[in-house]
Amino acid sequence: MLKKQYHQDTLTATQLFGNNFEDTLQEYILANRIDVLAMITYPRNFWDRLFHPSITKRMSYHTQIPLLAIPASTVF
Repeated sequence: MLKKQYHQDTLTATQLFGNNFEDTLQEYILANRIDVLAMITYPRNFWDRLFHPSITKRMSYHTQIPLLAIPASTVF
């Protein structure tokens, strides 16, 4: 849908695999000279926040490029 709306080839979605999320993503960023990283955040309850720390927050400390955190809509 986004490729149809934006005719230039500036948007890329990739699925990565690895043992450590932050390191795998950082390696991909360096190898492909990525300019900005966009991540989607989802609303979570107290227990989820307590026992499952935010990956987006961890990446904000780990990455050297700008990070855009987009809150997900709960209404589909």
